[in-house]
Amino acid sequence: MRATLLSGISLIARVLLLNALFMLSEIRGEEPAQPSAMRLSICYNTSIPPAQFAAFNLLVLDSAYPEKGVKQLRDQGKTVIGYMSLGAVGKNRWWFEPLAQANALRGQNPGFASHVIKLDNPLWKKLVTQRIIPEIIKKGFNGIFLDDLDLIYQTHQQRAAAELIAEIRVRFPELKIMANRGLEYLKDFSKQVDYVLLESCVTADYKLSEKTNLQWAEDQLESGKKSNPNLIACALDYYAKQTCEITAEKAKLITAIRRIHLEQNFVSCISVESLAIVPIKP
Repeated sequence: MRATLLSGISLIARVLLLNALFMLSEIRGEEPAQPSAMRLSICYNTSIPPAQFAAFNLLVLDSAYPEKGVKQLRDQGKTVIGYMSLGAVGKNRWWFEPLAQANALRGQNPGFASHVIKLDNPLWKKLVTQRIIPEIIKKGFNGIFLDDLDLIYQTHQQRAAAELIAEIRVRFPELKIMANRGLEYLKDFSKQVDYVLLESCVTADYKLSEKTNLQWAEDQLESGKKSNPNLIACALDYYAKQTCEITAEKAKLITAIRRIHLEQNFVSCISVESLAIVPIKP
């Protein structure tokens, strides 16, 4: 009990120190990198050679991407962010079995070949901070992409998620962190992340969606930026489910998506929903 209490106090102290440093950077007037200079690619196909990402300088790749390729991209000065899900795990990940044995899974993730993780299970926090992220860093990635934050909200685990993200930031202060959505509770963790991804806020079913969807997302983003004015907003929208011919209609949709992204000052990424190809070049 005493060790647990001391550990909790230590974590609180570290978070307070991190927040103090954040406030100091605000006082100094340090400017965030301008989104207009960022060219975002999100692609989970590990067989695509590094040369095909030449047009991009901010990359989100599957953490299984070859280490040699990660090094080549980093040597070119690119920010290379490795994928991991904070809220779900498939059987293809080595940590599935340890979590299953520890009763740290809540059952099937509806519509996906993965299982929901119990974020309050101590083993998950240990694996994330002591094994998974260190392994991603060891491969040469200088950032992590935290997926399934919406799923975490749907399973009422957002408080545990915010605490875990804070612990990640404390343990890895130099790491770039991109959070995928979780907009309903963005204000609870926005100080701890560098980027937030607004996925499918402009399109639905490969068509432009109602403006109210984007307005809602912008309202949540504004709330998050009150805690972290340096938070960089990225946007990912899809023009098709899988690789397809770019017809005149598709080209018109892509142009419209890009225009909306730029109007909102989002770092823009436009691709197919499978995320198996290099996105449309900016």
